[in-house]
Amino acid sequence: MPFVYSKDAISTLRSMISRDRFSTYASHCNGDMCQAILLYERNTRLSQCLYGVLQPLEIAYRNAIHRTLTSAVGSADWFNSFNLKTPEMESIEAARNNIIRWNHTPKAGRIVAELTFGFWTRLVSKDYEKILWVPHLYKVFPNLPKPDRNAVSLRLTSIKTLRNRIAHHEHLLSRNLPSDYNDIIETLAWICPTTAAWIQATNTFNQEYGK
Repeated sequence: MPFVYSKDAISTLRSMISRDRFSTYASHCNGDMCQAILLYERNTRLSQCLYGVLQPLEIAYRNAIHRTLTSAVGSADWFNSFNLKTPEMESIEAARNNIIRWNHTPKAGRIVAELTFGFWTRLVSKDYEKILWVPHLYKVFPNLPKPDRNAVSLRLTSIKTLRNRIAHHEHLLSRNLPSDYNDIIETLAWICPTTAAWIQATNTFNQEYGK
């Protein structure tokens, strides 16, 4: 049954979304509440499409780091072999504690899966240039000619910001989404061109954005 955008329905939806959150959409529509609801719906659809592109990048990136550092030290528990900063060690400990609380054995693979995209992004920051990037992590991007740590860090930080906005149901109205999409695909191709080609062929972002 089609939804009827009546005055009462729009008022209810506005309260459900919250006036503060909804005000951003209303301002983009010159106060037209019905158009603002439609813009909110479009933002949701685009967020869903982009999350389906972000997810394989996040998985490919963290797994590539895990493989690279496991090979480097000869152990899946590589995080015990490097002098990681306090925030990263705290993230690992929190992941381990969560796994134990869920009555699972805190194996390395489970810890890797539990760590956030922010954790993996920080591993290519300036703090880890000498101990991680130069000897090891440049190998995570075998298809990036002359891999530059700073450029990779800036790219991943931008993608992380987009990811977090989507995860927290924020608007994407101020972002250049086609550029974001291309950055995600390109970054994935730096890691694995086959995966990038697969995602590019099967996601629906361009179709949705062009509507």
